[in-house]
Amino acid sequence: MLLLKNKRFSGLYLLLIIIYLLQTFATKVNPAVLSKYRIDSLEDRFLSLTVVLPYIIIWLIALVGYLGLQNYAKSLGREKDGVAFQGIAHGVLWLSLWLPLSSIIGDFVSQYYTDHPSATANLVRLDNYINLVILLLGTWLLYKGTEKLLNVMQYKKKVLVSQPFLYAYLILSGLYIYFTFQDPARQFPTHTVTVASYYESNWLLFLTLVIPRLIYGFLGLVAIYNIYLYNVKVKGALYKQALKHLAQGLIAVIISTMILRCIQSLATPLEKFSLAAVLVLVYVLLLIIAIGYVLIAKGAQKLQQLEES
Repeated sequence: MLLLKNKRFSGLYLLLIIIYLLQTFATKVNPAVLSKYRIDSLEDRFLSLTVVLPYIIIWLIALVGYLGLQNYAKSLGREKDGVAFQGIAHGVLWLSLWLPLSSIIGDFVSQYYTDHPSATANLVRLDNYINLVILLLGTWLLYKGTEKLLNVMQYKKKVLVSQPFLYAYLILSGLYIYFTFQDPARQFPTHTVTVASYYESNWLLFLTLVIPRLIYGFLGLVAIYNIYLYNVKVKGALYKQALKHLAQGLIAVIISTMILRCIQSLATPLEKFSLAAVLVLVYVLLLIIAIGYVLIAKGAQKLQQLEES
């Protein structure tokens, strides 16, 4: 029902889905990939379909989550909590848009530099920074929205995040930094990886990509903690449950984005894996992302039901 009521966003996502499908199935099959994994072009298309279709379903679930939060925020009007949930909804929107936009832009960039090798380094840089801007914007809006929620309760925090949240963040950040600078193909291609991950010097990589990525991870973490604190203070078992689903969904989404950034630095090790192992890794990540957006959508649905009851 939400998709039918919001034709503008539904139409946008339908357009993105069509573009993504055309990119996936209209591009040339890489003979090197077929040879490496010992598959033919038909099998390659089928395997692509097993990844593409679940991914598109996740896009739609993410859209439903955003639309549910947006409708709930509108139902609250210009009240302080309505403005806060509006900010949270906008953050979820950009995190949701990141899924199709990163895929479409990445595929376009890959296809273009395959035909124009001299543009490879600049296009890889552009792709990295576009992804960064989208995720930074999404997590910043989430953070600001949840801060407004705490202001509604006039809650003054003693710390930005609790120790368990901070330890989890430090572990993930440490792993991300380690994998990034252990990547032999971070600056230049290797004999097994034909396209480098960043084409940046170590210092530029650290200052312009690693630190900003750690910032959006931290902003997402603080936003989740803010929802947790708000949930502790508000009354109503069903309301608390809805907020719990929202927070759990955001945890899965933020963690999955950080894991995806780590995997970007694992191109060389992954070259040694079998096709089955790579597919298992892809499906596990898709499952984590799907769980996250299902929980966000579920939390948004419960919030809307509470407002309508």
